[in-house]
Amino acid sequence: MTRKSSWEDEYYDYGVPTEPASSVVPLRENDRGGLDVYLTRRQRNLSFMGGFFVFPGGKVDDADYDERIVSRCAGLTPARAAKILGGGIDPYPAIGYWIAGIRELFEEAGVLLAYNADGIMPDFDDKTARALFDSYRDDIHTGKMEFAELLEKEDLRPATDRLLYLSHWITPPGAPRRFDTRFFLSLVPTGQHPRYFEAEISEGFWMPVEEAIQKAQKGDLRMILPTFMCLKEALDYSSGEEILRACREYY
Repeated sequence: MTRKSSWEDEYYDYGVPTEPASSVVPLRENDRGGLDVYLTRRQRNLSFMGGFFVFPGGKVDDADYDERIVSRCAGLTPARAAKILGGGIDPYPAIGYWIAGIRELFEEAGVLLAYNADGIMPDFDDKTARALFDSYRDDIHTGKMEFAELLEKEDLRPATDRLLYLSHWITPPGAPRRFDTRFFLSLVPTGQHPRYFEAEISEGFWMPVEEAIQKAQKGDLRMILPTFMCLKEALDYSSGEEILRACREYY
């Protein structure tokens, strides 16, 4: 993948249209005074990036910027989202990148960035809450429930103010599928522990950011350039508080 070039997309037809997508770099503080990153490895039999290490993410759906969800977003408006992304994106599709990132993080890693009426995120150390949201997640995967329904049912607001925009990459010409992807980073809430979606992911684990970079450089972790570059960008933050402060200043 390469960095987005609006000039190329405007003047050249590569045959395979790009699809909007979001990806979230999940981080947590470790006991060594630094940050860990949660990495997942795609199942080897998948046609797109099978066997590669990636961050949770996927295609932005039209439903991601449905008014039912957008009206609930915390700390971010469609107009502000469009301004942050730039490039002439309409406000509602722009905020859809944030919402898709939150939805995909829940679907693929079981982490839910959403506030209740008291401004608190779900605590999955509570076994009852874990079981309830696991059932919601299963229903979303099987098509029995939409993400908007989950938010409405539990009266939750997507924590768009907890996603810090990092970068923009686009799959180069020649690929069977091309994605126009926005990358974000976020601190995983206390009390939530990633549980990867086995149908798409073969393994998932925490690793210090510096170690992940070193292993990727040695070829021990197979990843594409945008994934690696996002790891390097995560080095700009040394603590969870720095990330939260950056989010507060951003929004």
